[in-house]
Amino acid sequence: MNVASIDIGTNTVILLICKLDEQSKQLKELESRYLIPRIGKGLVNGAPFNVLQIQKLEEVLYKYSDIIQNYNCKRVHALATNAFRIASNSDQVIHQLNEKIGINIEIISGLREAELTFLGAYSATVSHGNKLLIDIGGGSTEIILGNKNEILFSKSFDVGVVSLTEKFIIDTPAEEKILLKMLEHVEHKFGDLSKVLPGQFEAIAVAGTPTTLSCLLQNRKEFDEEIVEGSEILQDQLFELYNSVKLKSNEQILNQFGNVTKGRDDLLLAGIIILKQIMQLAEIKRLTVSSKGLRYGILVEKYLR
Repeated sequence: MNVASIDIGTNTVILLICKLDEQSKQLKELESRYLIPRIGKGLVNGAPFNVLQIQKLEEVLYKYSDIIQNYNCKRVHALATNAFRIASNSDQVIHQLNEKIGINIEIISGLREAELTFLGAYSATVSHGNKLLIDIGGGSTEIILGNKNEILFSKSFDVGVVSLTEKFIIDTPAEEKILLKMLEHVEHKFGDLSKVLPGQFEAIAVAGTPTTLSCLLQNRKEFDEEIVEGSEILQDQLFELYNSVKLKSNEQILNQFGNVTKGRDDLLLAGIIILKQIMQLAEIKRLTVSSKGLRYGILVEKYLR
């Protein structure tokens, strides 16, 4: 049978459709889509969603609903993350969307988000041992360390590419004093990661920031999951990108790097800063990029475990 998952993030909404072989317990990807309604735009903790952004989310879910019906999916798992965790009218919006579109949305905690994302990314790896997962979202960043048997460390940090951008960046290129404040803010949020992360591990980064950066480093102007999955980002490469991107306006970023940054051009710098600071604090010299996160994790949990 065919099954679907939808990851409703602060910036992007991602659809995954897989064919489930119930005998062999395998999932085969049939369709993957992502759109950027940025439902967390301007959202602060305890405030309601912007009406326009929810209208954009509704349009995305209508499109995805049509695709899901075309594939005759028997089950749909829609998960909402940080934006829905902090908005004051989340329950009302979910009820509205369910009434209109027929998709039931589950709001998950930061801890559950981290665990499912880890499960999705880990299921795609070949080597065993401890893996450190970095999931940079729009409103939060999840970091989780574990292996196939247990979770050793897990924490959701309340900083993401949308929230960091909206907090500091008014115009681009940002002034040097603004960049220093952003770096200090992120360093304060994550603290001394090297002291709380035990032992040796292989680092994996998922979500829009690392997959976009992977394309940039490989001179790809369109997203290509095949070349992104399993690619590497070195700490030195990230420092070079930071020094390049910080000097550019959003328009210059889009013109230079192409469609792969469309919808993310204004968030690219914040994403680089978050990932750069994490790698520095956790003493990570290189990491592997994966496009398999939360949307894969929920299907692995439901059907393969």
